[in-house]
Amino acid sequence: MADSDGTGQVPASTYVQAMSCYKASLCYALGGNSTSSPIATNEIFPLNPKTGAIGSMAKISGFDGTDISCISASTCLISGFTGSGAAAKAAVVTVVNAKPGTPVNYPGSSLSFHSLACASTSACYAVGSSSSGGIVDKVTS
Repeated sequence: MADSDGTGQVPASTYVQAMSCYKASLCYALGGNSTSSPIATNEIFPLNPKTGAIGSMAKISGFDGTDISCISASTCLISGFTGSGAAAKAAVVTVVNAKPGTPVNYPGSSLSFHSLACASTSACYAVGSSSSGGIVDKVTS
């Protein structure tokens, strides 16, 4: 559905946690349904960077996302975590052509990746926290 200026509008009860674009060819928003309990950030939806039109939402099972970074015209990475409490593990999900993959946990990392940045398709880093302090891990698609 479009708002008054013709751009896209997210579905009701949806919040947006993060957004990333790759040049003028691709944008994705990371969010979730604010009425679920517990609230999970596990849905992505594409946005047309030229028109603001919003595409279909895709849910990522078993994962809570915190940030997104698009590294090409077809691929984005989402940082976050799987599990909860003491069992939480830092994880990354790769999205290719609007289809999210399976969360990949990073060994030695616990709790959560909070943010993600990519300098190139082969140089992406996630930062977050572990039971022993801050973490920085190189992540790949």
